[in-house]
Amino acid sequence: MATVQSAIQKVGPCGGGSSVPARDMDVTGITRIVTIAIRHGASIDALMVRYERNGRVESTDLWGGQGGRLTEINLEINEYITNVRGHIAPWGNTLQVRSLKIETNMNSYGPFGTQEGNPFELPAMGGGVIGLFARAGSMVEAIGVYVKTTVQSTANKVGPCGGGSGVTARDMDLTGVTRIVTVGIRHGASIDALMVRYERNGSVESTDLWGGQGGRLTEINLKQDEYITLVRGHIAPWSDTWQVRSLKLVTNLESYGPYGTEQGVPFELPAGVGRIIGFHARAGSMVEAIGVYVKDKMGNVWSSQEPIIKKIGPCGSGSGVTEKDMDITGVTRIVKISIRHGASIDAMFASYERNGKVESTNRWGGEGGRLTEINLQTNEFITNVRGHIAPWANTLQVRSLTVVTNLNTYGPYGTQEGVPFQLPAIGGRVIGFFARAGSMVEAIGVYVKAGESVDAGAPGQWTQSETSFWGRPVPGA
Repeated sequence: MATVQSAIQKVGPCGGGSSVPARDMDVTGITRIVTIAIRHGASIDALMVRYERNGRVESTDLWGGQGGRLTEINLEINEYITNVRGHIAPWGNTLQVRSLKIETNMNSYGPFGTQEGNPFELPAMGGGVIGLFARAGSMVEAIGVYVKTTVQSTANKVGPCGGGSGVTARDMDLTGVTRIVTVGIRHGASIDALMVRYERNGSVESTDLWGGQGGRLTEINLKQDEYITLVRGHIAPWSDTWQVRSLKLVTNLESYGPYGTEQGVPFELPAGVGRIIGFHARAGSMVEAIGVYVKDKMGNVWSSQEPIIKKIGPCGSGSGVTEKDMDITGVTRIVKISIRHGASIDAMFASYERNGKVESTNRWGGEGGRLTEINLQTNEFITNVRGHIAPWANTLQVRSLTVVTNLNTYGPYGTQEGVPFQLPAIGGRVIGFFARAGSMVEAIGVYVKAGESVDAGAPGQWTQSETSFWGRPVPGA
């Protein structure tokens, strides 16, 4: 059995709150989170965390005010948090956390509050959330997580992306499923319905129709040696929820779609080095959310022992400015980061290697400040991006950036002022960036590729083992 190594990393925060108290936990010796208490109405009014340390249950203070109603999420003894997601939106001259959703290895809780503003995600990337930190006065204005990592090998769903909390959950029993045969999509202006035919024990079976009879039917019939590697699309508001507005399926051989209307917030559900073996969704008369199941090349249901790419963040605001993003398909490494900086971060762009060639993003931001170029060595990769965000006019801006690699630390650039944040590449490396920028950079996030083996002793190392990060044996190990 390999030696278990674990590390606790601070991820975030997402939000504002530079003028309100920082709330934090001492995570030393914590073995699990017992309860998350959330006070919520139109926004997230307050948080409180109960946790187990040295066999005793302790608690944080109430982070925030007394408004809203109280919901307590009591976790089972073998349940742990794998993702915290939500929305941030302007409030006065700062931001507030408008919604929260807590995802565990067993359940999904929420959303609480109002799903309005800029979405964010704080995934545990193959580990577990062991603590929270925040900024809060009378409301919660920013939130972040502590993640404990080694390797977690239980089966995971990826997604869903979308809304549909009030409609029927649709799912597949993956037992014995060897491949997807056909994906049927009913589509018009949006995605009306889905149906999946798949092979199990040599026979072809099918899900029910997930959704309504609207739109026209397109059937994607996969070849015997063809499998889905990526599902992407858009989600957009629809009445009091969200709906899937477009879908595109990418396989190892072809690309199908887009179907529907490419309008709203884009999402991606990649298979990493594996393949998509099933779907899950929420649907009434329309498809309101979609997710996937992923298997690795050995046929095991996806676990964090295989490389995956996750979007983390963004930290900051910028809802009224342009979204900047990278297509990370085929990107093998970041070659150079260019940052324009003065009192704040004026602009950035990234150069990266894809299929043996160096490509570059456009400049994200303005012409202000002076230019610094960070040229990475061939064996050098980014393990953490940290910095500060602070109010600027009626939004936030990224005030400072520090780029940490397995070999060096670059920066800080800009001014270390405001709310600190971190975007660590938990168990992996940063493979790309996304942002919101006009004349300045107002929000930043990263793409992390996790699950690759790293050289022994290299900074940022994580170790694959036969135990979970809680120290318990992994089923089937």
